[in-house]
Amino acid sequence: MKQFLLSLLFAGVFGMLTAQDCSVGLVSYCYENDEDYIVTYCPDNPATQVISLTLLTYHIEAGYDELIIYDGSDTSGDILATIDGNGTSGYSYIGTSQDEGGDGCVTLRITSDESVSCDDEDFSSTTWTVECQTICNPPTASISADQTQICATSADNQEDPEMVTFSATGSTQADGTSFEQYDWDFGDGNTLSSSTPVCAHSFSNAGGYIVSLVVTDDLGCSSTVLEEVLIEVAGPPTFGLSSDADEEGVCAGTEVTLAAATDPYTWEEEQIQPDPDPTELPDGTGDSYTSEVEFNQFGTSDVIEDGANMVIMLNMEHSYMGDLDIEVVCPNGTRVEILDFADNEMGNCNVGGAGEYSGGEGAPGDGAEYYFDSDASTDF
Repeated sequence: MKQFLLSLLFAGVFGMLTAQDCSVGLVSYCYENDEDYIVTYCPDNPATQVISLTLLTYHIEAGYDELIIYDGSDTSGDILATIDGNGTSGYSYIGTSQDEGGDGCVTLRITSDESVSCDDEDFSSTTWTVECQTICNPPTASISADQTQICATSADNQEDPEMVTFSATGSTQADGTSFEQYDWDFGDGNTLSSSTPVCAHSFSNAGGYIVSLVVTDDLGCSSTVLEEVLIEVAGPPTFGLSSDADEEGVCAGTEVTLAAATDPYTWEEEQIQPDPDPTELPDGTGDSYTSEVEFNQFGTSDVIEDGANMVIMLNMEHSYMGDLDIEVVCPNGTRVEILDFADNEMGNCNVGGAGEYSGGEGAPGDGAEYYFDSDASTDF
Protein backbone atom coordinates (compact mmCIF):
# COMPACT_ATOMS: atom_id res chain seq x y z
CA MET A 1 0.00 0.00 0.00
CA LYS A 2 2.82 2.42 0.81
CA GLN A 3 4.48 1.73 -2.52
CA PHE A 4 1.18 2.33 -4.33
CA LEU A 5 0.63 5.69 -2.60
CA LEU A 6 4.19 6.74 -3.37
CA SER A 7 3.62 6.03 -7.06
CA LEU A 8 0.53 8.23 -7.07
CA LEU A 9 2.34 11.12 -5.42
CA PHE A 10 5.27 10.83 -7.81
CA ALA A 11 2.96 10.83 -10.82
CA GLY A 12 1.18 13.95 -9.58
CA VAL A 13 4.40 15.88 -9.03
CA PHE A 14 5.81 14.76 -12.37
CA GLY A 15 2.66 15.97 -14.18
CA MET A 16 2.95 19.44 -12.70
CA LEU A 17 6.66 19.83 -13.46
CA THR A 18 6.71 18.52 -17.02
CA ALA A 19 5.57 20.95 -19.74
CA GLN A 20 4.53 19.94 -23.23
CA ASP A 21 5.17 22.09 -26.28
CA CYS A 22 3.05 23.19 -29.26
CA SER A 23 3.55 19.98 -31.21
CA VAL A 24 0.77 18.11 -29.39
CA GLY A 25 -1.89 19.68 -31.64
CA LEU A 26 -5.31 18.07 -31.00
CA VAL A 27 -5.86 16.50 -27.58
CA SER A 28 -8.74 14.18 -26.64
CA TYR A 29 -8.83 13.37 -22.92
CA CYS A 30 -11.12 10.99 -21.06
CA TYR A 31 -10.87 11.77 -17.34
CA GLU A 32 -11.31 9.19 -14.57
CA ASN A 33 -13.04 9.12 -11.19
CA ASP A 34 -11.24 10.70 -8.23
CA GLU A 35 -8.66 12.31 -10.50
CA ASP A 36 -6.49 15.44 -10.35
CA TYR A 37 -5.11 15.73 -13.88
CA ILE A 38 -2.73 18.61 -14.60
CA VAL A 39 -0.99 19.35 -17.88
CA THR A 40 1.06 22.42 -18.80
CA TYR A 41 1.84 23.68 -22.31
CA CYS A 42 4.70 26.11 -22.93
CA PRO A 43 5.86 27.78 -26.17
CA ASP A 44 8.91 26.60 -28.10
CA ASN A 45 10.40 30.11 -27.99
CA PRO A 46 9.06 32.08 -24.99
CA ALA A 47 10.70 35.29 -26.21
CA THR A 48 8.53 35.46 -29.33
CA GLN A 49 5.61 33.06 -28.72
CA VAL A 50 2.74 32.28 -26.36
CA ILE A 51 0.51 29.22 -26.04
CA SER A 52 -3.01 29.37 -27.47
CA LEU A 53 -5.21 26.60 -26.03
CA THR A 54 -8.57 26.32 -27.80
CA LEU A 55 -11.25 24.34 -25.94
CA LEU A 56 -13.37 22.51 -28.52
CA THR A 57 -15.79 20.27 -26.58
CA TYR A 58 -16.17 19.63 -22.86
CA HIS A 59 -17.98 16.90 -20.93
CA ILE A 60 -17.51 17.53 -17.20
CA GLU A 61 -19.96 16.47 -14.47
CA ALA A 62 -21.71 19.71 -13.45
CA GLY A 63 -21.47 20.65 -9.78
CA TYR A 64 -18.96 17.92 -8.91
CA ASP A 65 -16.10 17.92 -11.40
CA GLU A 66 -14.24 20.92 -12.87
CA LEU A 67 -11.98 21.91 -15.74
CA ILE A 68 -9.84 24.94 -14.84
CA ILE A 69 -7.46 26.76 -17.19
CA TYR A 70 -4.62 28.83 -15.67
CA ASP A 71 -2.35 31.50 -17.12
CA GLY A 72 1.21 30.26 -16.61
CA SER A 73 3.22 27.12 -16.01
CA ASP A 74 1.39 25.96 -12.84
CA THR A 75 -1.89 26.30 -10.95
CA SER A 76 -0.76 29.42 -9.07
CA GLY A 77 -1.41 31.64 -12.08
CA ASP A 78 -4.53 33.65 -12.83
CA ILE A 79 -7.58 31.54 -13.65
CA LEU A 80 -8.61 32.05 -17.28
CA ALA A 81 -11.70 29.81 -17.13
CA THR A 82 -13.59 27.43 -14.81
CA ILE A 83 -15.83 25.05 -16.76
CA ASP A 84 -18.20 22.18 -16.10
CA GLY A 85 -21.19 20.62 -17.84
CA ASN A 86 -21.39 19.59 -21.47
CA GLY A 87 -20.93 21.92 -24.41
CA THR A 88 -19.01 23.22 -27.39
CA SER A 89 -16.70 26.19 -26.93
CA GLY A 90 -14.20 27.12 -29.65
CA TYR A 91 -12.84 29.80 -27.32
CA SER A 92 -9.07 30.27 -27.09
CA TYR A 93 -7.10 30.87 -23.88
CA ILE A 94 -3.75 32.57 -24.41
CA GLY A 95 -0.77 32.77 -22.06
CA THR A 96 0.77 36.06 -21.02
CA SER A 97 3.93 36.95 -22.95
CA GLN A 98 7.35 37.57 -21.42
CA ASP A 99 7.09 41.25 -22.35
CA GLU A 100 4.04 41.46 -20.09
CA GLY A 101 5.61 39.56 -17.20
CA GLY A 102 4.43 36.03 -18.05
CA ASP A 103 6.06 32.90 -19.42
CA GLY A 104 3.64 32.28 -22.33
CA CYS A 105 2.43 28.99 -20.80
CA VAL A 106 -1.10 27.71 -20.16
CA THR A 107 -1.98 25.04 -17.58
CA LEU A 108 -5.12 22.87 -17.72
CA ARG A 109 -6.44 20.99 -14.70
CA ILE A 110 -9.34 18.51 -14.41
CA THR A 111 -10.53 17.41 -10.95
CA SER A 112 -13.21 14.79 -10.31
CA ASP A 113 -14.98 13.04 -7.44
CA GLU A 114 -15.41 9.31 -6.94
CA SER A 115 -18.23 8.75 -9.45
CA VAL A 116 -19.61 9.76 -12.86
CA SER A 117 -16.80 10.40 -15.32
CA CYS A 118 -15.74 9.84 -18.89
CA ASP A 119 -13.96 6.67 -17.81
CA ASP A 120 -17.33 5.35 -16.54
CA GLU A 121 -18.64 5.96 -20.07
CA ASP A 122 -21.04 8.54 -18.65
CA PHE A 123 -19.42 11.23 -20.84
CA SER A 124 -17.39 11.37 -24.03
CA SER A 125 -13.88 12.82 -24.12
CA THR A 126 -13.07 16.50 -23.64
CA THR A 127 -11.08 17.93 -26.56
CA TRP A 128 -8.81 20.91 -27.11
CA THR A 129 -6.05 22.05 -29.46
CA VAL A 130 -2.70 23.59 -28.62
CA GLU A 131 -0.59 25.82 -30.84
CA CYS A 132 2.20 28.34 -30.51
CA GLN A 133 1.11 31.85 -31.38
CA THR A 134 3.75 34.31 -32.52
CA ILE A 135 3.77 37.58 -30.62
CA CYS A 136 3.64 40.27 -33.25
CA ASN A 137 5.03 43.71 -32.65
CA PRO A 138 4.01 44.82 -36.15
CA PRO A 139 6.60 46.68 -38.21
CA THR A 140 5.76 50.08 -39.63
CA ALA A 141 5.90 50.63 -43.38
CA SER A 142 7.23 53.86 -44.88
CA ILE A 143 7.27 54.91 -48.56
CA SER A 144 9.27 57.62 -50.29
CA ALA A 145 9.21 58.35 -54.03
CA ASP A 146 11.81 60.28 -56.01
CA GLN A 147 8.95 62.01 -57.90
CA THR A 148 5.17 62.07 -57.56
CA GLN A 149 4.16 63.95 -60.75
CA ILE A 150 5.14 62.42 -64.09
CA CYS A 151 3.96 62.00 -67.66
CA ALA A 152 2.25 58.81 -68.72
CA THR A 153 4.34 56.52 -70.92
CA SER A 154 1.64 56.74 -73.59
CA ALA A 155 1.89 60.55 -73.65
CA ASP A 156 5.52 61.53 -73.10
CA ASN A 157 6.87 60.41 -76.53
CA GLN A 158 10.03 59.10 -74.90
CA GLU A 159 11.94 56.04 -75.99
CA ASP A 160 12.45 55.02 -72.36
CA PRO A 161 9.42 55.18 -70.04
CA GLU A 162 9.59 57.59 -67.14
CA MET A 163 10.26 55.56 -63.99
CA VAL A 164 9.37 56.33 -60.39
CA THR A 165 11.75 54.93 -57.81
CA PHE A 166 10.14 53.89 -54.56
CA SER A 167 12.02 53.27 -51.31
CA ALA A 168 10.94 51.55 -48.09
CA THR A 169 14.24 52.14 -46.27
CA GLY A 170 12.44 54.35 -43.75
CA SER A 171 10.37 51.40 -42.50
CA THR A 172 10.95 50.32 -38.91
CA GLN A 173 10.67 46.97 -37.13
CA ALA A 174 10.79 45.58 -33.59
CA ASP A 175 14.16 45.00 -31.94
CA GLY A 176 15.72 41.66 -32.82
CA THR A 177 13.78 41.26 -36.07
CA SER A 178 14.65 41.97 -39.68
CA PHE A 179 12.62 42.63 -42.81
CA GLU A 180 11.96 39.66 -45.02
CA GLN A 181 9.46 40.84 -47.63
CA TYR A 182 8.16 44.06 -49.21
CA ASP A 183 4.78 43.79 -50.95
CA TRP A 184 4.07 46.70 -53.31
CA ASP A 185 0.76 47.51 -54.98
CA PHE A 186 1.21 50.19 -57.64
CA GLY A 187 -2.51 50.90 -58.00
CA ASP A 188 -2.55 50.25 -61.75
CA GLY A 189 -3.10 46.49 -61.53
CA ASN A 190 0.58 45.69 -61.06
CA THR A 191 2.11 44.33 -57.85
CA LEU A 192 5.58 43.29 -56.74
CA SER A 193 6.91 41.16 -53.88
CA SER A 194 10.57 41.74 -53.17
CA SER A 195 13.18 41.01 -50.54
CA THR A 196 14.83 44.40 -51.11
CA PRO A 197 13.41 47.79 -50.04
CA VAL A 198 13.89 49.73 -53.32
CA CYS A 199 12.02 49.25 -56.60
CA ALA A 200 11.10 51.21 -59.75
CA HIS A 201 7.89 51.30 -61.75
CA SER A 202 6.51 53.07 -64.83
CA PHE A 203 2.87 54.02 -65.43
CA SER A 204 1.46 53.55 -68.93
CA ASN A 205 -1.76 55.54 -68.66
CA ALA A 206 -2.73 58.89 -67.21
CA GLY A 207 -4.52 59.10 -63.89
CA GLY A 208 -3.95 59.09 -60.15
CA TYR A 209 -2.45 55.95 -58.65
CA ILE A 210 -2.26 55.17 -54.94
CA VAL A 211 0.86 53.10 -54.36
CA SER A 212 0.73 51.05 -51.16
CA LEU A 213 3.21 48.95 -49.22
CA VAL A 214 3.05 46.14 -46.66
CA VAL A 215 6.29 45.07 -44.96
CA THR A 216 6.78 41.69 -43.25
CA ASP A 217 9.51 40.73 -40.78
CA ASP A 218 11.28 37.39 -40.24
CA LEU A 219 8.68 36.34 -37.64
CA GLY A 220 5.93 36.63 -40.23
CA CYS A 221 4.51 39.80 -38.65
CA SER A 222 3.22 42.34 -41.19
CA SER A 223 2.53 46.06 -40.93
CA THR A 224 -1.09 46.70 -39.99
CA VAL A 225 -1.36 50.33 -41.16
CA LEU A 226 -1.30 50.48 -44.95
CA GLU A 227 1.29 53.06 -46.05
CA GLU A 228 0.31 54.88 -49.23
CA VAL A 229 1.58 57.56 -51.60
CA LEU A 230 -0.29 59.22 -54.48
CA ILE A 231 1.41 59.36 -57.91
CA GLU A 232 -0.12 61.85 -60.37
CA VAL A 233 0.38 60.70 -63.94
CA ALA A 234 -0.47 63.34 -66.54
CA GLY A 235 -1.75 62.76 -70.05
CA PRO A 236 -1.18 65.06 -73.05
CA PRO A 237 -2.46 68.65 -72.70
CA THR A 238 -5.15 70.02 -75.03
CA PHE A 239 -3.68 72.53 -77.52
CA GLY A 240 -5.45 75.17 -79.60
CA LEU A 241 -4.33 78.01 -81.93
CA SER A 242 -6.31 81.03 -83.12
CA SER A 243 -5.58 84.27 -85.02
CA ASP A 244 -7.27 87.59 -85.81
CA ALA A 245 -6.55 87.27 -89.53
CA ASP A 246 -9.39 87.90 -91.98
CA GLU A 247 -10.75 84.61 -93.31
CA GLU A 248 -10.50 85.97 -96.88
CA GLY A 249 -6.79 86.68 -96.44
CA VAL A 250 -4.50 89.57 -95.54
CA CYS A 251 -2.17 91.78 -97.46
CA ALA A 252 1.56 91.22 -97.39
CA GLY A 253 3.16 93.01 -94.47
CA THR A 254 -0.04 93.06 -92.42
CA GLU A 255 0.49 92.15 -88.79
CA VAL A 256 -1.52 89.12 -87.60
CA THR A 257 -1.93 88.14 -83.93
CA LEU A 258 -1.69 84.44 -83.15
CA ALA A 259 -2.91 83.05 -79.83
CA ALA A 260 -2.05 79.63 -78.49
CA ALA A 261 -4.10 78.06 -75.70
CA THR A 262 -3.35 74.94 -73.70
CA ASP A 263 -5.48 73.15 -71.11
CA PRO A 264 -3.59 70.87 -68.73
CA TYR A 265 -4.65 67.29 -68.26
CA THR A 266 -6.98 66.95 -65.28
CA TRP A 267 -8.34 63.92 -63.42
CA GLU A 268 -10.50 63.27 -60.40
CA GLU A 269 -10.13 60.70 -57.65
CA GLU A 270 -13.66 59.55 -56.91
CA GLN A 271 -13.16 57.38 -53.84
CA ILE A 272 -10.74 57.30 -50.94
CA GLN A 273 -10.74 54.33 -48.58
CA PRO A 274 -8.04 54.52 -45.92
CA ASP A 275 -7.16 51.44 -43.93
CA PRO A 276 -7.06 52.29 -40.20
CA ASP A 277 -5.99 50.09 -37.32
CA PRO A 278 -8.85 48.07 -35.80
CA THR A 279 -9.79 49.17 -32.28
CA GLU A 280 -10.93 46.62 -29.72
CA LEU A 281 -14.06 47.54 -27.75
CA PRO A 282 -13.99 45.49 -24.55
CA ASP A 283 -16.62 45.98 -21.87
CA GLY A 284 -15.95 48.96 -19.65
CA THR A 285 -18.34 51.59 -18.35
CA GLY A 286 -17.30 55.08 -19.32
CA ASP A 287 -14.22 53.99 -21.25
CA SER A 288 -13.32 55.75 -24.48
CA TYR A 289 -11.68 54.12 -27.50
CA THR A 290 -10.31 55.91 -30.54
CA SER A 291 -9.07 54.87 -33.96
CA GLU A 292 -7.21 57.39 -36.11
CA VAL A 293 -7.80 57.47 -39.86
CA GLU A 294 -5.09 59.21 -41.88
CA PHE A 295 -5.94 60.62 -45.32
CA ASN A 296 -2.63 61.17 -47.10
CA GLN A 297 -3.99 61.48 -50.63
CA PHE A 298 -4.38 65.27 -50.45
CA GLY A 299 -1.90 68.08 -50.96
CA THR A 300 -0.93 70.34 -48.07
CA SER A 301 -3.19 73.15 -49.34
CA ASP A 302 -6.18 71.06 -50.43
CA VAL A 303 -9.50 71.76 -48.72
CA ILE A 304 -12.70 69.70 -48.59
CA GLU A 305 -15.22 72.38 -49.49
CA ASP A 306 -18.38 70.28 -49.27
CA GLY A 307 -18.83 67.23 -47.07
CA ALA A 308 -22.50 66.72 -47.95
CA ASN A 309 -21.75 63.65 -50.06
CA MET A 310 -19.34 62.12 -47.60
CA VAL A 311 -20.30 58.63 -46.38
CA ILE A 312 -18.61 57.05 -43.35
CA MET A 313 -18.13 53.28 -43.24
CA LEU A 314 -17.32 51.43 -40.02
CA ASN A 315 -16.46 47.75 -39.99
CA MET A 316 -17.74 46.67 -36.58
CA GLU A 317 -18.18 43.59 -34.43
CA HIS A 318 -19.74 44.31 -31.04
CA SER A 319 -22.48 43.00 -28.82
CA TYR A 320 -25.01 45.12 -26.96
CA MET A 321 -24.93 48.22 -29.17
CA GLY A 322 -26.79 50.09 -26.45
CA ASP A 323 -23.36 50.54 -24.84
CA LEU A 324 -21.99 52.80 -27.53
CA ASP A 325 -21.69 56.45 -28.45
CA ILE A 326 -19.89 56.88 -31.77
CA GLU A 327 -18.66 60.23 -33.07
CA VAL A 328 -16.21 61.46 -35.67
CA VAL A 329 -13.65 64.07 -34.59
CA CYS A 330 -11.82 66.06 -37.26
CA PRO A 331 -8.26 67.41 -36.79
CA ASN A 332 -9.65 70.93 -36.28
CA GLY A 333 -11.85 69.75 -33.40
CA THR A 334 -15.15 69.53 -35.29
CA ARG A 335 -17.24 66.68 -33.86
CA VAL A 336 -20.10 64.84 -35.56
CA GLU A 337 -22.15 62.31 -33.59
CA ILE A 338 -23.25 59.34 -35.66
CA LEU A 339 -24.60 57.08 -32.90
CA ASP A 340 -25.96 58.46 -29.63
CA PHE A 341 -26.05 56.20 -26.56
CA ALA A 342 -29.03 58.02 -25.03
CA ASP A 343 -31.19 57.81 -28.16
CA ASN A 344 -29.93 54.87 -30.19
CA GLU A 345 -32.47 52.41 -28.72
CA MET A 346 -30.25 49.59 -29.96
CA GLY A 347 -30.22 47.71 -26.64
CA ASN A 348 -28.84 44.20 -26.99
CA CYS A 349 -28.53 44.29 -30.76
CA ASN A 350 -25.41 42.40 -31.88
CA VAL A 351 -23.60 43.63 -34.98
CA GLY A 352 -20.94 42.04 -37.14
CA GLY A 353 -21.63 38.50 -35.98
CA ALA A 354 -20.93 39.21 -32.30
CA GLY A 355 -21.83 36.57 -29.72
CA GLU A 356 -24.58 37.00 -27.15
CA TYR A 357 -23.93 39.87 -24.73
CA SER A 358 -25.02 37.76 -21.73
CA GLY A 359 -21.67 36.09 -21.15
CA GLY A 360 -21.31 33.53 -23.93
CA GLU A 361 -17.79 32.31 -24.71
CA GLY A 362 -18.17 31.91 -28.45
CA ALA A 363 -15.51 33.10 -30.83
CA PRO A 364 -15.85 36.75 -31.96
CA GLY A 365 -17.53 37.51 -35.27
CA ASP A 366 -15.76 38.62 -38.42
CA GLY A 367 -17.23 42.13 -38.45
CA ALA A 368 -19.56 43.72 -41.00
CA GLU A 369 -19.64 47.03 -42.84
CA TYR A 370 -22.10 49.70 -41.69
CA TYR A 371 -22.49 52.95 -43.62
CA PHE A 372 -23.48 56.28 -42.10
CA ASP A 373 -24.90 59.01 -44.35
CA SER A 374 -26.43 62.29 -43.15
CA ASP A 375 -29.06 61.98 -45.90
CA ALA A 376 -29.92 58.34 -45.19
CA SER A 377 -33.63 57.50 -45.21
CA THR A 378 -33.26 54.62 -42.70
CA ASP A 379 -32.01 54.82 -39.14
CA PHE A 380 -29.15 52.53 -38.10
